[in-house]
Amino acid sequence: MCELSLLTEKDLSPKANKALKYLRKEILLGKFSAGDHISAPEIASKLDISRVPVREAINELEKQGIVNTIPRRGSFLVKFDNDDIREIYDIRMMLEGRILEILIKERLLTTKDLNCLEKLANKMLNVAQENEITREEIIKFMEFDMNFHQLLWKRSERKLSYKILMSNYIQLQIAMILDYQQESNLEQTAENHFQIIEQLKNRDIEGCRQALRDHIFVYNDKLGEII
Repeated sequence: MCELSLLTEKDLSPKANKALKYLRKEILLGKFSAGDHISAPEIASKLDISRVPVREAINELEKQGIVNTIPRRGSFLVKFDNDDIREIYDIRMMLEGRILEILIKERLLTTKDLNCLEKLANKMLNVAQENEITREEIIKFMEFDMNFHQLLWKRSERKLSYKILMSNYIQLQIAMILDYQQESNLEQTAENHFQIIEQLKNRDIEGCRQALRDHIFVYNDKLGEII
């Protein structure tokens, strides 16, 4: 299968994972704004589970830097400013640029992998070409985008890089959805993924890194080159 599981944390119980998936989706859908209080009792009631797994989910979000818990006050959604988003993209570019180099040098991608990447890029293109792009459609587009890159991360066999990128997964999603909401041409973003695939097939390391750079900084060209 081309779609990979991005939302399950192995160390959490099934109910905690259910709460975590719910909270992530609500955050991405804009149901929570920066500074909003996240109430464990309210979430537990909505999901018909106890407060314990909800607190586990909130703790996981806190580890990922999405939630800030203040003693005797509660947990609140963190606000990301431009500097935070810049740093998230910088980290991703440095790690993923190196991953692409390794994938090419060590010939780690199979024909099946490349076919999966093409299928995911086509799914992005299909969403981008829909008449009306809602926030839900942006999230769908983003999921295909993240599956595309997670496949690359996973195939690189760089366990620490993979762990760092996945630990910043929800932060990447938040940064990406902020960008996507401001970008009218999602079709170009999808096309950038075909460029990455083409350079992978050509085994062109610098061309591949440039295609990635074009993709990651497509809405953030002010960040400039970092590698």
